[in-house]
Amino acid sequence: MSTHLHWMKLFVGDELARTTHMNSAEFGAYMLLQMSYWEKGSLPPDEIRLARIARVSEQEWRSIKPQLADLFEEGWTCPRLDVQRKEAEERHKKLSENGRKGARSRGEQQARLQAGLKPGLSNQNQNQNQNHNTDSDGESESDGFALEKRGGSELTMFRPLPKMSAKDAAEFMKLNGPPLDEALFTRAVQKLMAGELTLYDIEGMAA
Repeated sequence: MSTHLHWMKLFVGDELARTTHMNSAEFGAYMLLQMSYWEKGSLPPDEIRLARIARVSEQEWRSIKPQLADLFEEGWTCPRLDVQRKEAEERHKKLSENGRKGARSRGEQQARLQAGLKPGLSNQNQNQNQNHNTDSDGESESDGFALEKRGGSELTMFRPLPKMSAKDAAEFMKLNGPPLDEALFTRAVQKLMAGELTLYDIEGMAA
């Protein structure tokens, strides 16, 4: 099963240190195995399939297998990548949930504008007007722009987050963003204030 995780962390110094004994072909195969592991969460036990993932012949695989096996645990597992994938999954889920909330809020705002409503009107009047914007399946078109119909959380990842005040944008990045230096944090806040930042962008900052 392919993953929706868009980035795999690569600690250059660590990778170079653990592969100093490898030639370029062995290193390339190692990186391909890691990327497949990241995408699918595991590697197949079948030697022929492993050779195909590494993009080498079966003869070449038999030659480089010992060097590669030393960098994985039994069953071609990689606990280090398991931990990173779990963290990335949790971050992706959190960002997706926040994106759905933002899309829903933005959709409700648009629905009020289309109905000629103002924020000061009562909730009862707003609900009455929103009921008229219900599609044939009984779902409100303003509910996140019918987001679930159009791709769910994957679509949300690429939709710009709603504009925020400087205070709200800073708080959002502190709660949902990865650790950033001052310059990147300030840039992210500015993009949030302008409505130009997506959850996809935020995940990329953590890569």
